[in-house]
Amino acid sequence: MDDTISGGFMPSVGDHVEFKSYEEMKKEFGVDNDGNVECDAGFTPEMRAVIPDGYDFIVTGVNNTHVYGSEFDGKFFITRDMLKYHDEADLSLCMNEVIEYLDSIQVIN
Repeated sequence: MDDTISGGFMPSVGDHVEFKSYEEMKKEFGVDNDGNVECDAGFTPEMRAVIPDGYDFIVTGVNNTHVYGSEFDGKFFITRDMLKYHDEADLSLCMNEVIEYLDSIQVIN
């Protein structure tokens, strides 16, 4: 998983992701007069009506901004700025374990 790409979060195939809540997106991007959250593809009122906050899925494909793997593929454009890693607490725990492992490695000359 690589989240250092310009523009922030960039999931990879196989990553477990979830939709940000409507309130998170609204706070991050703002909302236009039609009720669309102003992220890359626009999170529309129609999307809000059928995609529950925190809906999670496994990524099956990505391109510059679009993410695939959701049952909503083809119905809506899903963009990476609408998403976050599923259960970020588990991700932090995993990273801590990796750091501990790397710290335990001794280099022999």
